[in-house]
Amino acid sequence: MLMKNTSLLFRSWRQLAAIFYLCLVFTLSFYRSEAFANPADVDLELSNLELTPGDERNFVYSFSLTNNGTSSIQGYSMKLTFSSNGTLDGGDYFSIVVPFSNVAAQYIGPSQTLEKTEHFYAASQAQYLPTGTWYVFAEINDDRAIIESNYDNNIVTSSNSITVNPYKLTFVTPPVVEEITESSFNIAATFNAPITIIYYLYQPSNMATPDADAIKASAILSPWEPNVAIEGLGPAFHYDVYCIGEANDGNSTDIYKINVTTAGAAIPTLIAPDNDLQLSPTSINSISEAVEFSISAYHLSGNVFVTPPAKFVVSKDDIEYSDQISFTPEAFASSTFVNVYIKANEFGSAGIKTGTIILESSGAGTITADISIPIFDPTDSDFDGITSLSQSGWSTYSVAGFHSWTLIDLTETSVDQRTKGEDWAMQIDGAASGNTTEEDWLISPSIDLSSFTYHPTLKFRSYSSGAGEKIKLMYSADYPGFGNPSNATWFDTEVEFPDVNSSAWKNSRIELSNRETNLHFAFIYTSSSDEGSRWTVDNWRITDALVEIPSDILRYEEVAVGSNSESKPMDIEVVGYGDITVTASAGFQVSLDNATFASSVVVLEDEVTIGKTIYVRFTPAAESEEFPGTLTFTGTDLSITNEQLVGSTSTITAAERSIRNTGFIYPNPTNGPVHVDLEAFDATDITVQVSVINNLGSTVAYFEGNVAGVEDKLSDVTTSMAPGLYHITIKGSKATYRNKLVRK
Repeated sequence: MLMKNTSLLFRSWRQLAAIFYLCLVFTLSFYRSEAFANPADVDLELSNLELTPGDERNFVYSFSLTNNGTSSIQGYSMKLTFSSNGTLDGGDYFSIVVPFSNVAAQYIGPSQTLEKTEHFYAASQAQYLPTGTWYVFAEINDDRAIIESNYDNNIVTSSNSITVNPYKLTFVTPPVVEEITESSFNIAATFNAPITIIYYLYQPSNMATPDADAIKASAILSPWEPNVAIEGLGPAFHYDVYCIGEANDGNSTDIYKINVTTAGAAIPTLIAPDNDLQLSPTSINSISEAVEFSISAYHLSGNVFVTPPAKFVVSKDDIEYSDQISFTPEAFASSTFVNVYIKANEFGSAGIKTGTIILESSGAGTITADISIPIFDPTDSDFDGITSLSQSGWSTYSVAGFHSWTLIDLTETSVDQRTKGEDWAMQIDGAASGNTTEEDWLISPSIDLSSFTYHPTLKFRSYSSGAGEKIKLMYSADYPGFGNPSNATWFDTEVEFPDVNSSAWKNSRIELSNRETNLHFAFIYTSSSDEGSRWTVDNWRITDALVEIPSDILRYEEVAVGSNSESKPMDIEVVGYGDITVTASAGFQVSLDNATFASSVVVLEDEVTIGKTIYVRFTPAAESEEFPGTLTFTGTDLSITNEQLVGSTSTITAAERSIRNTGFIYPNPTNGPVHVDLEAFDATDITVQVSVINNLGSTVAYFEGNVAGVEDKLSDVTTSMAPGLYHITIKGSKATYRNKLVRK
């Protein structure tokens, strides 16, 4: 049976064969079961294999098949192997062939001959049998589970050969150019078999004719996308369009050329980039990466000048940059366009910076192109005023799960967390759409802390709702700024987060001791298939801050009720927190000049930054002994309360009121363990209370115990502390002992 001459893909043939083969397997399975019930010998013999030429790619084969065994039924498969030299070897082409008609499971009696004549699409590396002269070897094998007595007589070679000649591929309907305007035209193609793809390339008519390789490397048309619009052209300009058609076997047409001239008049014309130019987000005080764009020009009579806006520079080669560049008309002669590189110089503030590029040429007038660049401050981000996370310099990385940290408008959350008119933040919720196992990183841009004068202090706020795990804040000095953060070394911070599911914002602050030039911080979120808290992070800020507030006890004795004690001075120095309000608790007053006293005073930023002396006095309203009081220091993102005031209206013995600063803890500074001079304690001190307060006024450790065990417990505490200044207070039965300690 001859089949039509067509460019049927080998893949399609394979799919049909696979479907048929499944049917074959089902059918043979039936006969296999029967054969096992009544086993018989199957011995197939091939003979009379002949080849009949069809066309350049197709041919017909015929053969005789004889069943010499004892089985009354037979199912078979056939393998054809094509050889160019008449012998079988490893370089031959072959394909498994299942006959397309009469179903491969045949009823064949002993010595009965079955002759089949069929069409076959040969398989090769180029989808079709390559050009050349071929012999064919046919092998028939039993598909059933019956052991044949002899396979050798199932192979036969053709007595004649077939020659596959090269054939000429031509366009039945060539591509056309249509819908021509002053700035565009369309290329439209009609696909006729066997052509399955069309390559095209267009260029000015004065350029050299491209070869086939250049055209095939340019662009394509396909049966499902047979048209393309060529835009951004100039008026009254001559173009050449080159096309090559190709079939699935790799055979190609000759190059087909179309001449086209755009509409309009031949006048000087400049064409700017189609879209606004946007540079990649860049850190403040840094030069951005360059962006390349093209300028098209036609029928020029003078040079083209390119002038960027302030803070931007341009270049012809991405090497030499300047405030303006120019191109001669000859620069556009061969390709009608030139490439320009533009980048931004350093901006000292964050925000979306915009500008206008001016393009001008004599006779062509002036045209413009808009440009913008997001500038971010790695040390200061409230995530407001941006449209994508990348504009902030932050990035995300998901280790597990399908959720991710996302830039969100807080008014669109299920619980309105907005605290100001425009308030965007970063948020993640592993329980959204059902609990999932998550590990997601929110990673800061690179931060340089080496130039900070005082103490780099990190501040941010966070929010948690729903049961789950706390997030972590870690930092790395070797993370490259991209890729899997697990490949870098990360360290924990001792920052305090709000309680899980507290549904309240918490302002967190931590002093940074690491002064690396390339630090990355990361918030790490985790959830499980059982629960996941929603976490929100906002108002990230690192300031060069200093807090020097003495924690020494100010004690006032024998002060008459209704009178004022003598004042005691206190020197404070605070940098990076704005104006500082100092508030004394009831029974005490503060003053800026030791003349006017009140329950609170405001120390202006200019004064407290260079150091300011304040004065505190005791104003008892009733008889009291050891009346406690506090001083609270508040500023922008700062709130410290020290329990350091003690007032009495009666006389106290010297032993009871002694506060000892004897230097009884050493070495100082220490890199961990310390020694405590027990002889410095009062003989009556058996049990003591020990507290350790950092330089920000926060208690980092507290314990009670026997004097003899103070040294071991305090050594354990100091070994785990971060470097910095600490205040050690040991309260005995009749005396309080104080010592400043520096942890190296």
